[in-house]
Amino acid sequence: MVSAARKIAALSGSALVSLTTTQVAGLSVAAITYYVVGLIGYAAKALHSRGYDIDYEWVEGLSIPIVLVLVGAGTYFLKHRLTKNLRSSV
Repeated sequence: MVSAARKIAALSGSALVSLTTTQVAGLSVAAITYYVVGLIGYAAKALHSRGYDIDYEWVEGLSIPIVLVLVGAGTYFLKHRLTKNLRSSV
């Protein structure tokens, strides 16, 4: 059985960088989504406290998949645009 360290050592430099970039991008999407959903929740709570009939927990819960898709798509397109620019400059 091949250990994880041997598998990583067998990766070429560019493959390792790609793997690391993918992991970082995934963490970034989760962190940005968490932050933006929190901001939406605070805005909904503020409106609720001012008398608007808003179920702020529902708004916050509904915003999770929407924000996740938007942030994920933005990260995907940004990554591919940067990769394209790096390849064209070489």
